[in-house]
Amino acid sequence: MRIVPAHGWEVSVLRRRWIAALALVSVLPFLFVRIPPLTDVPGHIGRYAVELAPSGSPMLRYFAFHWVPAPNLAADLLVIPLAPLMGLVPAVWLLCAIVPVLIVGGLLMLARQRNRQGASTLPWALLFVYNLWLFYGFLNFFLVAAVALWALVGWTAMADRRGWRAMLFVPLTPAMFLGHAVGASLMVVWIASVTFAESGKACPSWRALLSLWPLVGGLVPLALAPGGGGVTRWDVLDKLDAIATVLQDQNRLLDLGSVAAALIVFAIGRVWGARLRGANLAVVAATLVLFLAAPAVLSGATRIDGRLLPFVPMLAFVLQDWRAVAPSRRRWVAIAGWALLLVRFGVTTASFADYAESYRRELAALDHVVPGSRILNLSQIPCRGDMWRRARTEHLANLATPFRQAWVNAHWTNDALQLLQVTYRPPGYAHDPSHLVVASRCIDPAIPFDQRTRHSAAESLSRLPLDQVDYVWLVGTERLRDPPEPRLVPIWRSGGSVLYAVALNRKT
Repeated sequence: MRIVPAHGWEVSVLRRRWIAALALVSVLPFLFVRIPPLTDVPGHIGRYAVELAPSGSPMLRYFAFHWVPAPNLAADLLVIPLAPLMGLVPAVWLLCAIVPVLIVGGLLMLARQRNRQGASTLPWALLFVYNLWLFYGFLNFFLVAAVALWALVGWTAMADRRGWRAMLFVPLTPAMFLGHAVGASLMVVWIASVTFAESGKACPSWRALLSLWPLVGGLVPLALAPGGGGVTRWDVLDKLDAIATVLQDQNRLLDLGSVAAALIVFAIGRVWGARLRGANLAVVAATLVLFLAAPAVLSGATRIDGRLLPFVPMLAFVLQDWRAVAPSRRRWVAIAGWALLLVRFGVTTASFADYAESYRRELAALDHVVPGSRILNLSQIPCRGDMWRRARTEHLANLATPFRQAWVNAHWTNDALQLLQVTYRPPGYAHDPSHLVVASRCIDPAIPFDQRTRHSAAESLSRLPLDQVDYVWLVGTERLRDPPEPRLVPIWRSGGSVLYAVALNRKT
């Protein structure tokens, strides 16, 4: 193999000051928003509001928060010190915004440590930082997974200082598993794969295994975690869908084209002589195996395998060694990667500004809600495959809880993973997904209402327990006859969203 010295830019971009600069630039989309436009984040904010609610809060008439050592508490714990300092919404904004900073910094530090002369495809790795599952708002997972990248760098850097390494990882590992078990599993898989790959003939496998003892503490939160909580399901079709949609954002052609281009670059790089070797190959292979083995649904939590997937191309492009490839080819691959990254980053930044305006318009409805009220929400979501760009308003109504101390039926609960409990429970419309509806064209009228998992807003309105709520809030639904039900009085409207007061129950 003929080794070609790295270009100046390939070495320069991995200097610490450039790593810091690129990591900080990655936060740019969040600078245009107050509430991160990540689908689940309004739900997280609502849950944290109940968590932090003082005694006597109207929220506690409708919700409870029961602390148990569920392995899904990263942000739930971090908001406790942060919210009193800066407010709940800014605290959640900070936790969301720091995720790309940590991931970009961790990837570049990993490249600096393990592939400093051959990381020509760095920009292709950074394409996957803003991915579909980050846009879903899986905050606890991405916080822990981002730290896991730095933990891998730290484990290797401290190879000759095992005492200090043990002092760091003995408390860090259980904290990571308490933050998010699946995110922490990435750390264990990465460290174990590097350790075994680098053990060599001089170090037996049993000795390499024993060297991982500082990670054993991760079993403690798993042993203390509550059981039950829902179904677990593995589905090959979900995995294929995850690969196709890993970069789903604003434009189908751009997003699918970006995935295809990345696959082509990785494959053609191998033809030209770029390679994953040794421990670097082991890290990527282990991440891929974890994605393939992980269920789509675990104890009721969805898209478990999908959220692991972006780390496969991130690590593959960071660790693929291009030193054996001709300099001109390396240069053009890098230029193409930086250009595509710039386009995608610009689109994402512009979309965040657009979502900020959309959120502002929708949340204006809450100005007409009396604090402490009960709001029944219906939010329309696309039919499967019906729309590429998502409105990300599925859980926007959850913000009625922190902003108006209100009950709303959009909160999700899971005894194994979530600590929020909904204590006010109108029949059939107590919590997620009772608020989700689809367009009428998505409904098969031949299937009875009770045998379907999805319903339209029109057919749901006639079945709502209106005698037990004060308002009905439709978010982004198809237009209905007005009023759709005699007891509903429209008091606010914006586009496809309407806030109705229930005439007999409205608080004054």
